Amino acid sequence: MATLNINGRECSFNFGFGFIREVNKVRKADNGEFVGLQYRIGQMHDGDPEALCDVLIKARENTQEPTAKELEEWLENPATDIDRVYEDVMGFLLSSNCTKKIARKMIDAIEQEETRQAEKEKKNG
Repeated sequence: MATLNINGRECSFNFGFGFIREVNKVRKADNGEFVGLQYRIGQMHDGDPEALCDVLIKARENTQEPTAKELEEWLENPATDIDRVYEDVMGFLLSSNCTKKIARKMIDAIEQEETRQAEKEKKNG
């Protein structure tokens, strides 16, 4: 169980099987495999606030609170350290028994690709 303080309220999030089932519905690979979790991790790594909000909505322990609108407004608020929220959510994904292996694999692959691209740009310079 993970918690975030949203507008002065401690909100609980669960990155377990229910979350995986919901987030995987977001994207289906050509081979028919559901890959929504991998897709959302990549989007969050790129800084996509819609992906971040969607992950939080799907991980809510209480499916009514915080509401989607509350989450959106909280993330839009300049007082919210959105970079910290990305870090916290990625930390939750990396520590949950159900998501940590996929999250680590995705982050490693993204980092390797970024390193390859940087080396290619440096070489072509």
